[in-house]
Parts: sequence; C-alpha cells; structure tokens
Amino acid sequence: MCVIVDEDSTENRVPEEIIGEGPARKLTRKERGRQIEARRRFIADIQKAANTKIETKKYGLDVAAILLSVGIAFILTEVVPALYWLGIVALYASCILLAYHLWVDLKPGQAVRIVAVLPLAFAAFISVTLVFVPAPIEPYVIADLGNYPKGTVIAPGVEWRDPEHYVDVRLSLTNSTANDYKDVDIQVNPDITVFQAAQLSGIPGVNLSLEGKPQAEMWLEGVDNEGKPFRFPAPVSINMDRPTGIRILCDRFPKHSTINLILVSAALNYGFPLAKQMFAPKRLPRTIHISGSYRVLGRTRSVDDTVRVEALQQQVPSIP
Repeated sequence: MCVIVDEDSTENRVPEEIIGEGPARKLTRKERGRQIEARRRFIADIQKAANTKIETKKYGLDVAAILLSVGIAFILTEVVPALYWLGIVALYASCILLAYHLWVDLKPGQAVRIVAVLPLAFAAFISVTLVFVPAPIEPYVIADLGNYPKGTVIAPGVEWRDPEHYVDVRLSLTNSTANDYKDVDIQVNPDITVFQAAQLSGIPGVNLSLEGKPQAEMWLEGVDNEGKPFRFPAPVSINMDRPTGIRILCDRFPKHSTINLILVSAALNYGFPLAKQMFAPKRLPRTIHISGSYRVLGRTRSVDDTVRVEALQQQVPSIP
C-alpha cells in the first residue's frame, strides 16, 4: 500500500489520499486525526528519550562527584580508619563513572576524547603514590651475653642486677620510608623473658611496657639489721608459663629514623609444676617475634615477623 503525502499541509504532513488496489480515495477526518496523533506520539517519544539521556548524564556526573568527595574524605581525613578501604572503592568508582561519561559524550574521533582517560590516570596515580606504597618496619636484633659487673648502669634506668643470668639484647626498628608512621602498637616477644627495657635512640613519645602476669609470686626472705627474720613479696611479676616480652606504643614514628632498644633478658624454667630453680642456664635468645599495627598515609598496616637473633658472644663468660 502506497501513501500519498499532502505537501500543502506543512504542519502535520498527513497524507490526503491512499492508493491501494482500487482507485485512490481521500482520508477521512477520523483517519487524519489518527495519523496526526501517531506522529505526535512518535515525536514525544523521541524528545522523552533525549531528555532521559540528558538527565542520566547529569545524575551520573552528580554521583561521580559525590563518590569522589566521599572517597577523598575517608582516605585523607583519617577520621575513621576502618573506612579507609571504603573510601578507596568510592574513589575508584567515581573515576570509572566519570571516564565513562566523558568517553560517551565526546564525539568519536575527537582529539579532545583523551580527556576521558584523565580520571583513570588519576586513579592509577593514587594507587601508586597512596594505596600500594610499601611501608615496612625493618627489624634487626643482636644479642650479647653481657659480661657487665653487677650494678652497672648500661642504659638510662637499666641496672645490670644479675650477671649470672641476664643477657643483653639490642633491637632496632627502622622506618626507611619518606612517610611518618602513626599509632604504632607493636608487641616484641623473644624466646626468653624480658626483665628490663629502655630506648637508646631518643625518639620522643616511645612508651615501653613489660608484658607479664602475676602467675608466680616472688618473696624475699632474710634477716634485718636487728637480727629479726623478714619475708615480703618482691615487686616483680613474672609469667612462669611462657616467655614474655614488651609492648611498644608510639604516636609518631618519624620517617628515615630508627628506634633502638635494649632488652635485658633471661631464660627461665617455664611450665608447671614450678622447677626448684626459677632461672634456666644462661643463654642468648634464638628468635624474636614482632607483631602489631601502625598507620601510614591513612592506611592501617600490620607487621608479623619472626627475626633470628645475631649472636655476638656465644660462650658464657666468667662472672667477676
């Protein structure tokens, strides 16, 4: 069936006659009305589709902007460290969404389309400089049997009280990166017990606390100057079940710096029932286990490492 278009009707462009197998005939008013209504619906659908595309683009760009703002806020402000990875996901999603809209909206073949790659380049830059930046804590341990006379002060606040059993352990923790570490919380556990600890490097804000449980009470017995016997608990708590170490807390571990520690340690006869002798034969630690967490560039990192001790003196020296 052929359609004859009425060229005089520029407004609606509705055919006046229909030519079929029989003679041509004029369209009735009802048929012309249906033709006009169909064309109006067709034009309305095209306009609606165009408006929907414009609104989708607008909303997509709005969502990308919101995701970018939320991502940067979660990453850089460090208000809630647990939301760090959520911020990373939001940042990547905003870059992908923005790149998609730029690529679709710009005309194919345009040199300006290279702009669509910029959000992806920004995501790659963030990954290399912020997200996946190596930030280790590098431990190093040496130990010496410590042939110091009794009463020697070998570090500020550290007195060599028991030459027969104490050994001298030196631990270094290094931050060799160009970024400060924050909220450092590290547990240090040699395979022998730490009795005293001190910092030798002078980095401010480093707090050391001995780990231990008062499972075995120590009592001091003797005779006073008047010849009267005395017995009272010693101000020391020792865990006889296992070796105990120290906990290191530091608000800020500066870049390109090293925390040097001295750990006065001794081997004990661990386990229950308790042995007659509390101290085991003098020996150096073989390993030190280092575990904990810290934050750098907004991201919480962890350390879990067992370090072999470098022995400087293997044989037990004679005690003067």
